[in-house]
Amino acid sequence: MSQVPVELVERWNLAERHLYPVVLARPDLYERYLALVRAMADDLGGLSTSEALAAAFGDGVPTEGLDLGVAAGAAFALRYREVKAAAARAAVAARVHEATTKRERWVVLQELPGEQAPDPFAAAVSSRVELHVPTGVAVHSFVELDPDTYHPRYGVEAARLDPASGELARDEEPAATPRTFDDPAAWERAVAALRRACETGPPSQGHPDRVVEGD
Repeated sequence: MSQVPVELVERWNLAERHLYPVVLARPDLYERYLALVRAMADDLGGLSTSEALAAAFGDGVPTEGLDLGVAAGAAFALRYREVKAAAARAAVAARVHEATTKRERWVVLQELPGEQAPDPFAAAVSSRVELHVPTGVAVHSFVELDPDTYHPRYGVEAARLDPASGELARDEEPAATPRTFDDPAAWERAVAALRRACETGPPSQGHPDRVVEGD
């Protein structure tokens, strides 16, 4: 499947970032920008793929004036995120449906390309999400850089999967309290313990022994 050129996505993002200083200098103008960007993004609602957005941007969007050029780029940036989010939700739904049809107990919903382990030196939080299909509980293991020590910080949590968004249900009580580790071996044991807990019953904050099992 073709991809949107990175340069084009960055062009949209740059246009969007150009709007940020306006909120301080001219709040009234910023409100007008937001209304224009939202209206333009809504007008792009019929474009449901990132490739379609790239094709529509072309040279036909008026960019002669700074105002229209910035607004157009910001609108495409906004719609691009919406399209990518919708595609991600659809991919999650398809994976869950396939796993349910095949009566699989686990399905990976998110991971790095090539099934790589989470990378602490990635540009953002690096993570892996596995869904236990029978219980609907997702195990989220992640690695991030500690902003104070600049050392890897390993984390794991378990939460219900929101069937509508395909994301962890952050507004609900977590199935297991998020935990972080400095030791990757302890982190791997905690991830394994959560997987075992899902097999014996949904892990919960009321049963912390399930979470720390194997530590």
